[in-house]
Amino acid sequence: MIPDLHDGHLPVGRFGCTLEEVHSRFVAAETFTDSETRSDLWDGLVKYLAEWETINARSEVLVLERIWIGGSFASSELNPSDVDVSPILGAAALAAARSARCSKRIKKLIEHRDGVRRHYGVEPFVIEREPLTSILTKRLSAAEYEYIATRGLFDDFWMRRHARGPKQGLSEDTAQPRRGYLEVNPWH
Repeated sequence: MIPDLHDGHLPVGRFGCTLEEVHSRFVAAETFTDSETRSDLWDGLVKYLAEWETINARSEVLVLERIWIGGSFASSELNPSDVDVSPILGAAALAAARSARCSKRIKKLIEHRDGVRRHYGVEPFVIEREPLTSILTKRLSAAEYEYIATRGLFDDFWMRRHARGPKQGLSEDTAQPRRGYLEVNPWH
């Protein structure tokens, strides 16, 4: 369920929801009737997810497990310029899909962010999920440690709000959590 917006943003936290709920709230809602970008961005996100569905089918593994949606698309911004996402990919499944002749397709979806943004209106910030084998960091493999570091980084990133105007990098001024983001299982 998607909570009400506060000051134009989701409250701090990560909120599980369906794709249908995202569409209803951030595309089809009366608030966005005059948006010049939301419908096209939504169509691009759907095409982006369809590409992942094709990869899943061709490789016979579930590569894209979940997707985090944040930024201006998950806000009251009338005309966001893109849909900021963190696709959460199973690391082992990703390796299997790359060896199943899906490497070029995967590269097109995650390694050329500017191209993805131009083609789909989606800006991906990838998280490769590793199954954790311990809650003690000293017992984690390098890949597990990289996963929790990346996941923590993007959890922090999606909860930051930036000042109006040109996007700036991360700073101490934006370090406090000030908004939330969405987590979607696109296959349910």
